[in-house]
Amino acid sequence: MMGGVPQRSGPLGHNPLVGVAPAATRYRSPIRAHRTLGAAMNSREKIPRGTAIEITFREAVALYLAAGREGRYLKAPMLELIGDKRLFEIDQSLIDEVAKTLLPLRASSTRNRQVYTPISAVLKFAAMQGRCAYQRIARPI
Repeated sequence: MMGGVPQRSGPLGHNPLVGVAPAATRYRSPIRAHRTLGAAMNSREKIPRGTAIEITFREAVALYLAAGREGRYLKAPMLELIGDKRLFEIDQSLIDEVAKTLLPLRASSTRNRQVYTPISAVLKFAAMQGRCAYQRIARPI
């Protein structure tokens, strides 16, 4: 007990004043969403990179859009460049190359918004669905 409030141990530290959300509101709670995302991020042990279960970026975009996610910048030019790549083939250097090819004279904030963020979102969504291993994407400075 610290300060008269019983403490519970857990991976994120649990606030005893906040109740556990029912399963129906699992993704509405930031703590639950973080735990779910954390489990997906740890999927590297479950899904090794390069396994047959991984899909192409075009297929991952289709799943992402079918789930009702934002597809404003996931358009034909990007899909022409990396649409047929398997998700394990997409790495930092490829994303940097795509950003420079699509937006050669734009500011880094524009590249971040129109290239890095959409690709990162699709890769993160695919990892949460168990379609690939999670990988962290560095953003331009």
